[in-house]
Amino acid sequence: MNKVILKSLFVCVISQSAVAQKPYGIFDEKTGTLTLGYGKRLPNCAKELDEDGFCVDDVTEETKKIKKIVIKKSFARYKPNNCSYCFSGLENLKEIKGLKNLNTSETTDMNYMFADCWRLTRLDLSHFDTKKVEDMSNMFEGCGALTSLDLSHFNTNNVEDMSSMFEGCEYLTSLDLSHFDTSKVTAMSGLFYECRSLSSLDLSHFDTSKVTDMSDMFEGCMSLASLDLSHFDTKKVEDMSSMFEGCEYLTSLDLSHFDTSKVTAMSGLFYECRSLSSLDLSHFYTSKVTDMSGLFYGCRSLSSLDLSHFDTSKVTDMSDMFEGCLSLSSLDLSHFNTSNVTDIGGMFSSCINLANLDISSLKTENVTSLSYMFNDCKSLTSLDLSHFNTSNVKYMDSMFDGCINLANLNISSFKTDSVTNMNLMFSECCALSNLDLSHFNTSNVTEMYWMFSGCVNLANLDISSFKTGNVVDMHGMFSKCRSLTSLDLSHFDTSKVTDIRYMFSGCINLKSLDIHSFNTENVKAIDEMFEDCKSLSGLDLSSFKTDKVFDMSEMFSGCSSLTALDIRGFNTEKVKRMNNIFKGCSNLKFVTVGMKWMIQDEDVVVDLFPDSPNVNLIQVLR
Repeated sequence: MNKVILKSLFVCVISQSAVAQKPYGIFDEKTGTLTLGYGKRLPNCAKELDEDGFCVDDVTEETKKIKKIVIKKSFARYKPNNCSYCFSGLENLKEIKGLKNLNTSETTDMNYMFADCWRLTRLDLSHFDTKKVEDMSNMFEGCGALTSLDLSHFNTNNVEDMSSMFEGCEYLTSLDLSHFDTSKVTAMSGLFYECRSLSSLDLSHFDTSKVTDMSDMFEGCMSLASLDLSHFDTKKVEDMSSMFEGCEYLTSLDLSHFDTSKVTAMSGLFYECRSLSSLDLSHFYTSKVTDMSGLFYGCRSLSSLDLSHFDTSKVTDMSDMFEGCLSLSSLDLSHFNTSNVTDIGGMFSSCINLANLDISSLKTENVTSLSYMFNDCKSLTSLDLSHFNTSNVKYMDSMFDGCINLANLNISSFKTDSVTNMNLMFSECCALSNLDLSHFNTSNVTEMYWMFSGCVNLANLDISSFKTGNVVDMHGMFSKCRSLTSLDLSHFDTSKVTDIRYMFSGCINLKSLDIHSFNTENVKAIDEMFEDCKSLSGLDLSSFKTDKVFDMSEMFSGCSSLTALDIRGFNTEKVKRMNNIFKGCSNLKFVTVGMKWMIQDEDVVVDLFPDSPNVNLIQVLR
């Protein structure tokens, strides 16, 4: 009987002793050392940790001061279920000593476990028991100083999420994942994101049969020269956006076995794959894809693309789709269905060698943005866009900017009632000699800067239909239109315009310019407005009011034919810069100013007219 009592008492004592033990942490600010332990009695200054899981910020809020972590042997008796975020954000942590004493046998969650431990150069995870872990997402994200990582003993049988697991491990040069069991994994997005130093990667054993998300998977793997994905099962994948983005050194990619029947997102899939010289996508099934923006952006080595089988019936975004495909000389998109597309801005931007482009089938009735669509298409000589329906378009900025060889442009069908931005629309269209904009309604446009800049062969420009009541910026609008001899802007409403800098700069053959009705009450910058207008002999600016202007520098510089100038409305009170305002005005004889022309000093006047020896400054009362 006594033996039974003693035995029961002994069991009770042991049980109470076990219950009393707690995980704890102590932080020594002087040394920057955080110690983790487990015991019945908490040492002085120790903080108790949660039984289910822990984070070092439960011990101290001064996480930036932690330089070293020591895990005592006693801590091995602690079996946390959750290790997510436990060491995350320790940006000055350089060493974890005793990591073998972290018992992970019951752990199911390791997401963000070591995330953003920027200064950690090594991690010994050889004792980690990961058989129960389901989530390893972002586990090593931002461990930018790690050069190697041995995960050969990891058991990943139950892992479902590996998204961004190695994201930002930019100094990892190799990674052996040959033993990884990925049969339960559904998420691999960003798995190797920004692993910039990885030169090779063997994923031949990866089971991807359950994966639904592969977005950003290899994004930023700029050192990868080859990648064998021939065994990848992608039948369940829905998102492939930016999957290979920034893989600059990949010269080839065999995706002939890829099943894309469930994919809805392909934006940026091959973004900046600069070295890819060929790409066979003849098997790609795209009937469910809604986003193709930036799909081939920056694929500068691709010389041809066969997309004749592409089903684009559900696509809504094609912006920047072929931007920067420098080597493409032709592109047949005659089969493209764009009835649901709302954005084709930048679609062919910087396709500098694209000489032939069949877009006759493009439907644009739902499109709202045409910005940069043909920007820098330097080899295009003609474009027939007469079938374009632009009734819903709001943005046309830089649409043809840099099309230096475009001699024929048919935009007769364009409706611009909804357009708000026309900045740089025809800028640097050097070969254009004719442009019919008589049908343009610009009543909602607010931006027109550099709109016709560099149209050096444009001899006539009828913009009598233009309504400019809402425009706020016209700077550089006609700059370097060297063939224009006359321009009637008497109908322009400039009451809201604040910037008219460089507006006619470089219009060397402009002899007649009617801007007498200009309202400049809100204009703040007017510098170089008529710079190098060598053929202008007279200019009536009597209506100009410059009360808010702060810069008039080089405004009339190089106007060598100018003989008379009426600027009686000029107020120079707020002007801070007036350097070279009349430089090169060698034939200027009469300048009419008003009472708000504040420069009376003769020496200053001489400096204003360095090349006008016979100038007469006439001041009138109003």
